[in-house]
Amino acid sequence: MLDLKNVYTPSSLEEALALMAEQKLRPLAGGTDLVVDLRNKVLDNTSVVALGRIEALRGIRREGDSLCIGALTTFTEIINSELIASHAPVLAEAARTIAGPQIRNAATIGGNVANGAVSADSIPSLLVYDAVARIQSVEGKREVPLQDIFTGPGKTNLKQNELLTGLLLPVEELAGLKAHYIKYSVRKSMDLAVLGVAVGLSVKDGVIERLRCALGVAAPVPLRLLRDVDWAGRQPDEALVEEILAEIERSIQLRDSWRASKEYREHLVRVLIRDAFKHCLAQTEGIKS
Repeated sequence: MLDLKNVYTPSSLEEALALMAEQKLRPLAGGTDLVVDLRNKVLDNTSVVALGRIEALRGIRREGDSLCIGALTTFTEIINSELIASHAPVLAEAARTIAGPQIRNAATIGGNVANGAVSADSIPSLLVYDAVARIQSVEGKREVPLQDIFTGPGKTNLKQNELLTGLLLPVEELAGLKAHYIKYSVRKSMDLAVLGVAVGLSVKDGVIERLRCALGVAAPVPLRLLRDVDWAGRQPDEALVEEILAEIERSIQLRDSWRASKEYREHLVRVLIRDAFKHCLAQTEGIKS
């Protein structure tokens, strides 16, 4: 029996935002995390606003130069989307690593992001694609680089009256970017990641145009690493990989946790980033890994 105080079921985004402006409510999307917390008594006497009837929060569509993924879009829908396959295939690749089909049919990308879990499999790929979070309240709309909303394990800077309504990917900028995601976990997809690594790379005329990397579970918040401008024009060779690894090691403080020690994560970071980089390079036309 879930210890729920009130359950609201708005049929429009405006109605939901009005409810959230009036009182403290927990947004309920797929429920794969929130319901577990309620069952385990992590949350009690909780009022929720169930978003399932709000069609405006569903679906994947083009909006100008961006691809908009509605917050209620499930991971199964992401896996099956032709738009995702065309413009952001590694997001589908990451979605396939999440639990089993039943969970992927219910879990939403909005919930995965808004929960702020460092182990969220969708986030490293979204960070490599330079995703922007669309956040709304009765006071208006704001769009924030996804990397800026995470403040700690399970925490974001979303205000109590705000709702994550979607994620925007800059489609034109992503043209030619090859990316790869690797989830390392003890029991593969049914387990949480010990480390998640996404690398993005584009190469033109034999030199790098863009190079970026993102890590999940490595630190208290998901990390977006490497700036395109620092690596543009470089040869994508083994010496560069060693420089990348050295730069990453200088820029992060890896975490210790019961899942893995800091030293083990250091080892995984080197192995997985190297593998992901080589996978990206192999996808690049005319370049051999």
